[in-house]
Amino acid sequence: MMGLLFAFLMGCGDVPTGLEADAVPTGVEVRTTGTIPKVDVFSGDGQHVRSVTLREGLSRHWVPLQWDQTESVTLRASGESPVVLKRPTTLDSIALSAPLGQAVEFLEGSQTVSFPSVGGTGSAVGIQVQMIAAGPVTVTIGDETLSVPHSPSGQTHLLTAMVQGPTMGRVQTNEGTREFMLIPTALTVDEAQNALQIAEINFPVDRLGKKALGRPQQRVTLPGKLWAYLLRVSGLSVRPRDRTVPWAYQAVTVRNISPTDLNVVVRTKVSQEGEPDPAFRPRMRDVDDGTGWVSAILRVPAESEAEAVLPIFVDEDDLSEDNRRRVLRRLEAEVSALGADGTLAAHGQDLVVQRGSTVASIAMALGCVISLAGAVLLGCRQPPSSPLPSSGRSRSS
Repeated sequence: MMGLLFAFLMGCGDVPTGLEADAVPTGVEVRTTGTIPKVDVFSGDGQHVRSVTLREGLSRHWVPLQWDQTESVTLRASGESPVVLKRPTTLDSIALSAPLGQAVEFLEGSQTVSFPSVGGTGSAVGIQVQMIAAGPVTVTIGDETLSVPHSPSGQTHLLTAMVQGPTMGRVQTNEGTREFMLIPTALTVDEAQNALQIAEINFPVDRLGKKALGRPQQRVTLPGKLWAYLLRVSGLSVRPRDRTVPWAYQAVTVRNISPTDLNVVVRTKVSQEGEPDPAFRPRMRDVDDGTGWVSAILRVPAESEAEAVLPIFVDEDDLSEDNRRRVLRRLEAEVSALGADGTLAAHGQDLVVQRGSTVASIAMALGCVISLAGAVLLGCRQPPSSPLPSSGRSRSS
């Protein structure tokens, strides 16, 4: 019993403080435990560079720094041992996107990078280099080469290339040379189609994929035009009415049963009689090229699921209030391999649209007014007066 009490008291104590840091191309990434209010940064020659106030409750902090002005920095915090970091090199800033469009990953030394390639048509890859120290730089992927005789510190360079098979890459600067091998893992279209499946589409959701509160699920519900106008002019509406702003979001869940991570493009549209529905076409920067599709890049882990969250645009002016004669709409979703054509998985479901009626709203308002007027009249009506009771019998003369 005493042991449990001691453990409870120890658990209620303050978290011990700790300070760690890593040098990154754009500055310093600081990691803390416990409460450390401030960190001071000193250059290699002992000059005070800056003081940084750390936000309470966060365990990771970023401190911007110009590495071309110092060879090393020392981080000091009250009660903690100093942390000394050497300046990173340009070779430490090499980031790869394979296939192109996938989130970049930093290369660690000379390594081999494998990634899936669907269809055997080749995959586009990209290599990004950020200059830490000014000087020349040469970036090579197979037969593609980018050479810059002099690049200033902080400049970013990007080289893209098509990769058909195992391909050697190289980055060369005054600080040295780093080589890497790109190996696309071939996956046939049939294998990819058998591995991928659109499990479900949920809407409306928020931009994080969580169900939108106060909105019926799996349908688009809109107020009547009269109510929409009143809400807009009164400023009481909390939802966007601009057709360039998403009405809500939709979450598309993609399942991958293969033993390989797959990089895909997920896209959706609303169609009516086989054509893109203009009422649901995205208007923001005409991102759909007139096709009605909205898309997102998604990495689906092996033997797992991933969720793509895409916007739903609604132009309320294009939707009538006649729900009984509304033409059937379809919400369509497709999955294709990143960097390749062809559909690997498809899913479609009916899209239910319900809109309030202005006529019904006016009738309801009139009914409320008439009911209120009737109640007022009943309340103001005088009760009938009762006859006075007789005090005795009348005498006959």
